[in-house]
Amino acid sequence: MAANNGNEPVTQLDPLYDIVDFTCGDKDRTELSIMCYDKRFDILAEANNMDESPAIKNEFLDFDKEPLIHG
Repeated sequence: MAANNGNEPVTQLDPLYDIVDFTCGDKDRTELSIMCYDKRFDILAEANNMDESPAIKNEFLDFDKEPLIHG
């Protein structure tokens, strides 16, 4: 336990989620698996599914995913 300014113990809580898997395929595809409250969420983001929102699609394609893998 860490102490706060009042010298009272502070409990460190576990994160609410765990990133189980993160995969960047080609620049236009990303897969992410998250565990949250004992439930698994598999997320697939593909640029071709963002055609109705060019602003979001461009942001996704411009997003540098490299630091997420190695950082």
